Amino acid sequence: MNKRYFILICLLLVGSVRAISQDFDVVPKEISVETGYRYVISEQGGSLRYWQGAAVLADYAWRISGFNQRNGSLISIPLGYSYLVESDTANARILYYGWTIRHLFAKDRRIIPFFGYALLLNQLHFNEIKGSAFGHQTRFEFGTNFNHGTRTLPFAKLEYSYSRIPRLGSSSSLKMHSVEFKVGLRF
Repeated sequence: MNKRYFILICLLLVGSVRAISQDFDVVPKEISVETGYRYVISEQGGSLRYWQGAAVLADYAWRISGFNQRNGSLISIPLGYSYLVESDTANARILYYGWTIRHLFAKDRRIIPFFGYALLLNQLHFNEIKGSAFGHQTRFEFGTNFNHGTRTLPFAKLEYSYSRIPRLGSSSSLKMHSVEFKVGLRF
């Protein structure tokens, strides 16, 4: 008698799981690769000499809303690198990573504007100084995806970021305000 109930319960569970699993969609994912130009507008609390340079970034995003006919939002894990130059021998390097939320303002159009914000950790290295400093970065981005009917989606964006990096032995921190112009591809 117990075997019959056990088999019946197992069949009901398997049937329920199969029925539920057919209703779920796979969450769309998106990989982005971008490159661009970074310019430090101002810095406070230090003597930063590195005002401009190149930046590259790659991120892996998951769609968190907009699965049907609505505009969507994505959450991503970015990994980026900036190389700020003063001269041939003096440079600063910044490695950053964290979380980004990106909101799309259109769906299935040729031009899809977006707005995003990110909370990032960054690691700052100076060529002349051994070691590195860790800090945080808050970033806002405004841009446009250019939909041309293929799986590859080119985009352009303008970013503003505020970085704060504590300094040991000092009550003030290094604070940087930067703008970046980037272009890239989403897959």
